[in-house]
Amino acid sequence: MKNLLEFTILTLTLLLSLSTLHELGHAFFAKFENCKATSVIFEERINTYTIVKCNKEHSILIVLGGLIFTLAFSFLLVLLGKQYLLLSLALSILLAADDLSFINPILIYIFSAFLVSLAFLEFSKKSKF
Repeated sequence: MKNLLEFTILTLTLLLSLSTLHELGHAFFAKFENCKATSVIFEERINTYTIVKCNKEHSILIVLGGLIFTLAFSFLLVLLGKQYLLLSLALSILLAADDLSFINPILIYIFSAFLVSLAFLEFSKKSKF
């Protein structure tokens, strides 16, 4: 039970960190494209978002900026272990589900659930549940 609690705390901590990085990724690439951006990380609602104002149409780089930032962070976690990488990848893809809406959203959720399951299995190998 103790390890399940640890896994839950780790997941929530990663989710909060990745949510922040995701929105900062959008803002970074918006600034890179000479647009104005405001990231709203904590608000009354749980939802986070970035407001981008451009004179031109948003580039795909701005749209994928959140995923790019969180994937880069995820691959840094490989130094801590495979289970952290898998969990971080799953959460990164899940956070980018709206951004990736041009892909079938159901597939994104299934793939994310699959990665979370793999992370949980990998984590449980290292611990005794």
